[in-house]
Amino acid sequence: EIVQVAAVKIDVEGRIIDRFNKYLKPSKPVGDSELIHGYSDSFLSKHRKNPALAIREFCKFIKGSVLVGHNVNYDINILASQAARLGLTGPEFQGSFDTLDIAKRFYPELTDHRLETLSRHLGAEVISDHRAQNDVLATKDILIRMVNEKLKPVLGARMNVYDKYKGKFAQICRDYEELRSASTSL
Repeated sequence: EIVQVAAVKIDVEGRIIDRFNKYLKPSKPVGDSELIHGYSDSFLSKHRKNPALAIREFCKFIKGSVLVGHNVNYDINILASQAARLGLTGPEFQGSFDTLDIAKRFYPELTDHRLETLSRHLGAEVISDHRAQNDVLATKDILIRMVNEKLKPVLGARMNVYDKYKGKFAQICRDYEELRSASTSL
């Protein structure tokens, strides 16, 4: 179950323009996950929000956005599953990018691509610590760094290749989007 849901919206420069951070009280005790995430049953009892209300507010917050996360498809599936269990409509967003996939592509020399490793390697202001808000901020920092360091310098050349071949991959893209959409409604 989700015990914390967090996100930030950023502008093209990477500045935070809006934040979302809510705690949810799970239906069972948190048990050993308190050792990893740091949230006790007592803390969640004091700071919790009704899970259905929090998930509904979060889905409204991200509606129409492009989601970026570290292993983001896992998070999307957990969110969709939690929403379904609560009888809510799942998240609606434009698309997603996974910083884990991006990091593997552009930093193959690293021994691992965990968020903690990347946030240290790329000099994130906030280091990942398994708390949703801090992991979101670390992900934002590594995304901005990877874009500036690895993507922007080759953007013109990449756009030329995309323009040349995009028509040939249009049907594959539609098929993929249909499959991705179907996978979140399971």
